[in-house]
Amino acid sequence: MQTDRITNGMFEAWQNMSQRIDRIFGTQRWASDLTLIAIVLGWTIWSSLGSARLWDRDEPRNARCAVEMIQRQDWIVPMFNDQLRTHKPILLYWFEIASYSLLGVNEFAARFPSAICGSLTVLAIYSLARRMVDARFGLWSAIALASSTMFVVASRAATPDAVLICFSTLGIALLAAQIHSSSGVWSKSSGVSDAEPIGGLVKPNFRLGYLGYAALGCAVLAKGPVGLVIPLTVVLTWAFVQRLQQTFKERDRPMISASKMMLHLLWLATHPAVLLERLKQSTRQAFSLAWQTCWDARLPLGLAVVLAISLPWYIWVGIRTDGQWLYGFFVEHNLNRAVSAMEGHSGGIWYYPLALIAGTFPWSLLLIPIVWWAAKMSREDRYAAPIQLGLIWVGVTVAVFSCAGTKLPSYITTCYPGVALLIGSFFAAWQAGELKLSATMNRIAGWVMIFTSVGLAVGIMVAAQWLQMPRLWICSVWPLALLIPAASLIRQARASKSLASDDPSSNRMGASAAWQFAITAPILIGGLMGQGPSKISHYRSDLDELIAVAAADQATNPASVGHWLAVGTIEPSWVFYLGHRITELPTAIVVNSSQLDWKVVATEHLQKLDARLVVNAEDWQSLQDYWASDSTAAGPQTAILIRSNRFLDDTELIVLRRLEIVTIPRLATLPDKL
Repeated sequence: MQTDRITNGMFEAWQNMSQRIDRIFGTQRWASDLTLIAIVLGWTIWSSLGSARLWDRDEPRNARCAVEMIQRQDWIVPMFNDQLRTHKPILLYWFEIASYSLLGVNEFAARFPSAICGSLTVLAIYSLARRMVDARFGLWSAIALASSTMFVVASRAATPDAVLICFSTLGIALLAAQIHSSSGVWSKSSGVSDAEPIGGLVKPNFRLGYLGYAALGCAVLAKGPVGLVIPLTVVLTWAFVQRLQQTFKERDRPMISASKMMLHLLWLATHPAVLLERLKQSTRQAFSLAWQTCWDARLPLGLAVVLAISLPWYIWVGIRTDGQWLYGFFVEHNLNRAVSAMEGHSGGIWYYPLALIAGTFPWSLLLIPIVWWAAKMSREDRYAAPIQLGLIWVGVTVAVFSCAGTKLPSYITTCYPGVALLIGSFFAAWQAGELKLSATMNRIAGWVMIFTSVGLAVGIMVAAQWLQMPRLWICSVWPLALLIPAASLIRQARASKSLASDDPSSNRMGASAAWQFAITAPILIGGLMGQGPSKISHYRSDLDELIAVAAADQATNPASVGHWLAVGTIEPSWVFYLGHRITELPTAIVVNSSQLDWKVVATEHLQKLDARLVVNAEDWQSLQDYWASDSTAAGPQTAILIRSNRFLDDTELIVLRRLEIVTIPRLATLPDKL
């Protein structure tokens, strides 16, 4: 009870502060809402954003690619480690180039564009939900999105995911604002109207629509065709459903239940002539509605806007690379990933549903009541339109990527704003007293939170002990925040037995539990995502030693960048933090249809004055044995600069340099360029 009183006191204090803020700015709640959203974003996305090193393998690749474009003064062709990078289009690199010019080349600057895009996405969802229903719904949707695990991960990473999420969300929100088809789509309680009703329908605001298509054009520049296909499918499907419902309302024919629909279909199965006629009639009506939906969306002109924004760069990069970039991106990284599982990233039909549950943690702890609420309110309620949009958003995204051969949790991050609409409608109704959870549901949810909280805290402590990272222990405190709403839900379950369903105390307890969860969810996610990576990054000793060697080399000879050769594979973070190319030497080299021993190339490399050779312990022993067994290949005297275990790997990393010059004949079979 003490916790409830504290929460109610905090809520009342915030309401009073909100009223003062709105009076100062002369606004109707949005100023106070934006203040609260800014606080949440500041903790979950912006706190300690640049404190951790870039994480292999995608972050340093993207960050270094922008650096190399600056060094080459080339804004068209993305390169990493002096090699063509065909994984992703150009938009993230442009944003990082702009960020570097303002903030310098560092971790914060590399992640700055993603954090900005994540923040804009949250504001877009707030605006969309506020327009569709009211300010309370907008606030809850924004808080839910800003504290969902995978969305926060994407917004804190130097990857194109946050950029894609941002522009696809803006595209959906702006197009939905244009092609909504009835006054019931936007609730009258929002007090917002973009156009005047005409004959029961609302005249589309074409300026919003074209801005939406412009956003989708940027999404195509962020991650390719997926930035257009999925958002456009989502918004057109939703608009079609809204128009279909409007048609039923105009004909005074309510949507029938699933059971009645099944009985009607069984009856039609016994009357083939009637069935055929109904199918023809339904097909004509469906095509008519689909055509009208596409016309309201101004689809041809909209696609022209998308192509006008995205196509010039694709043409230009294709010309500059003789089609190599286009082939690598569209064939290798789109078509091949769609038809086969690349790099071992596969999964079954339950892969993305499970990924969605994990990605929306901790809000997914209330998965069952949220799904029940969405199913119940998706027909006739002021939340129907946003719930239907959220369901279509999630359904289309999960269905498309479930059909692909390659599966990664980050592929479906574009649907998290849609999930936020579902979560936001549930919590807005719960706080307002429009929704009451049963005692059984409260009890189950409370105990689920308790087990999750304790289990996650213990798991972090075990991981810290197993990985020998004592600094990580402090992060085990953050999951315990879930015990606060858990205790409130269990108390509410006990108290509900003695309270009537319409008792005001019951509504206050529900609002208290909702606000407690809203407070603890950002605290939990912000604590884990803000402090966890920085604590773990402290133990990347191999990378720290590489950076120290590079700094010493630069201090000794500023004019030389050194010649680095790595046997086997390299980590992209090495390239970013060393600040220059590292030649990757495979252990099997084929020159003119004949195999060349990598040890020959490594020996020749060490003849250079500023040479550095990166090997593991096993390859270093093989190199020494090669020098000892062949007098004609006597190696140079070497010094070990680094001998350290690789991060989260038992493999020993060794960096060598030449100690003195030993003259040996140059090998005629050595290739000029590796």
